[in-house]
Amino acid sequence: MTSIGASGLSALTTTQISNIQDQDFLDCAELLGSVTDWTVAQKEALVAVAKRSTVWNTPSTWATSSVYSAGSFVAGLTTSEINTLAINLDAVSRMGTFSDWTDSKKQAVFDRWLSYEKSSNAATITSSELRSLGHLTCGASTSHIASIQSTVYRASADTVGEVTTCSEFQLQQWVAHAKTEYGSDVTLWDSATITSVGIVIGGLTSTEVSTLTESQIDSIAASDISYIPPTAFAGFTTAQINTFDPAQAQASTTSQRAALSADQLSALSSVAGVSYSNTAAGIQGSVLFAVLLSAMAHFLRSL
Repeated sequence: MTSIGASGLSALTTTQISNIQDQDFLDCAELLGSVTDWTVAQKEALVAVAKRSTVWNTPSTWATSSVYSAGSFVAGLTTSEINTLAINLDAVSRMGTFSDWTDSKKQAVFDRWLSYEKSSNAATITSSELRSLGHLTCGASTSHIASIQSTVYRASADTVGEVTTCSEFQLQQWVAHAKTEYGSDVTLWDSATITSVGIVIGGLTSTEVSTLTESQIDSIAASDISYIPPTAFAGFTTAQINTFDPAQAQASTTSQRAALSADQLSALSSVAGVSYSNTAAGIQGSVLFAVLLSAMAHFLRSL
């Protein structure tokens, strides 16, 4: 399997995975756990091999080194099984490099690490630990995020701001830390702060978004734009949207654009150089047109 390499292993069928010999699995477990595009079925097949009594046995008995090796296919375990794992910082850091966790399993991994190494006390998380969690940063509940020290957030802000899998509510809790550290008046945040906050800018309310200055908007990376929740994105005024650069406008998503008014959408289209249309508005318009045609036909028939 080592000759295939991580990029080719995902072509293995579930039957082929089920037929992997014990020693081959043990020799290649870390490589198998580095594959980023396993399907759910493949992960479950890998877990079935790992749970053989002649391999790692039941998850509650897996060594921390085995959990580390499992990496991406830990997601093939149930949440109940994840809750029995020996997850140390090295293991959770490796698992945090993968982004395709379901919300429930992401939370299960974070909770288990917090229980295993931090006595379930999020207030004791250090900045180096927070910087190591990757996508599992977004496994923290909003109450866990609130418990993390704001100074710890500040020391890790640039890393937290790169994580793309947090929910709108999690972003709002992270931005609460940002306000504690950088000031509650977001209009006073300088460009360096906006850059450091990154995707967490999406935790601002629509009203706060509407107060951002041109220089602040210019500091929002185009790659971060698509992660701003639609409700917050709708806060950008037409005047603000006109200050976007083309890359920022083109990075907008369908759901973000659906939250805009006709004037906002027109401004976005102009900046992006792309003709965007609000699907919902288009459907409503089509339905109205159909109703008018039907009424006209009925009227003509009555003459």
